Amino acid sequence: MKNTLSTLLLAASLAAPAFADPADPQISGFSVSQDSRRVVSVSYTLDEPAYVTLDVLTNGVSIGGANIQNVVGDCFALVPAGTHSIQWFARKSWPDQRFDGPVVKVQLKAWAADVPPDVMDIDLETKAVAYYPSLDYLPDGGLANDKYRTTHLVMKKVHAAGETFLMGSPTTEANRGANEVQHRVSFTKDYYLAIYETTRRQYALMGGTENASAQLSTFSGDDPDQCPVGAVKYSVLRSGDWPADGHSAAGGFLGSAQTAFGIAFDLPTEAQWEFACRAGTTTAMYNGKGNEKPYGNPDVAEIAWYYYNSDNGASVHAVGGKPANPWGFHDMYGNLLEWCLDWYGDYDASGSVATDPAGPSSGTKRVFRSSHVNTFSPPNRSAYRSSNTPVTGDWQYGFRLCVTLP
Repeated sequence: MKNTLSTLLLAASLAAPAFADPADPQISGFSVSQDSRRVVSVSYTLDEPAYVTLDVLTNGVSIGGANIQNVVGDCFALVPAGTHSIQWFARKSWPDQRFDGPVVKVQLKAWAADVPPDVMDIDLETKAVAYYPSLDYLPDGGLANDKYRTTHLVMKKVHAAGETFLMGSPTTEANRGANEVQHRVSFTKDYYLAIYETTRRQYALMGGTENASAQLSTFSGDDPDQCPVGAVKYSVLRSGDWPADGHSAAGGFLGSAQTAFGIAFDLPTEAQWEFACRAGTTTAMYNGKGNEKPYGNPDVAEIAWYYYNSDNGASVHAVGGKPANPWGFHDMYGNLLEWCLDWYGDYDASGSVATDPAGPSSGTKRVFRSSHVNTFSPPNRSAYRSSNTPVTGDWQYGFRLCVTLP
């Protein structure tokens, strides 16, 4: 990864970077001080535009993003070249701690402009974008704060470039479909994927118009704004003819969102979706358990909203109510189906590795992944596939946003 580390001991001198590549962003003139109010002030000069993040370490160990809040200035953002300043209000973020001696280090990291940090937080009301090294840096209480399901959109980077995985299901997997032939897939690009299905409030703030007449009206007592938007047609999301037109011709809701936010929003490809869903696992479900029991199944209920914990299929739920998969993505099974970019078709069973697969070049139906609250246990599997025509918008049809990096 392209980056430069610059570390300063409080009340000491600038330490040498652990490594330096002249082609990477360089930090110079790095200084740090604190006043009697425990406000830590940082100054630095950047030789080229880069994403800049801040960390604080004690005895070489990070104090954790949850304690590095209340930061103002040129940090956690794409910063232009030049001299910049940051202030960290440590008394509020990290109370009852002392900065004595060379134990505490303030560390800046410059990420190359083509290698952004792992978490992207988009304020859908102001269109401001912040970048963090991990989810625990999210301000205002982190994901426990309802704003990350309503007025903010949080996307997490999937480190896919150079990775290969086995897509589909083995013939021994219970409840598998004939359309799940296993094949190897590799990626050349990383991508961001939303940690939640797009909610009703997020959809509205991004310019979407909800089809209220087709939307499920029961939200299981949860805040409707925090529930995934349903009754969404693929043809409303994007009018571009994927894969022929690529991500730049999304049209529809996604095209408008790309223009409004300056971010290349799209749907994930089917391969991107399954890779993120599996999160390195090879079992039927990413919790390492099976879904052989077709009806009430505690192993499914542990991680998914489905028929038996959703008022007999009558209620959707607020996103994030079930534990995330190992990579931090919620509701990858259950709640609502999620549109993917691809035309539906058979997988390539030739045995060759598919690189950045985009699916068939044409077809009549587009792919869904995930399952929904009106299904029993069998569809709650990483390899499960379904499809429908792009102009169909039943109540159980939702989506999750993706941004493929260059």
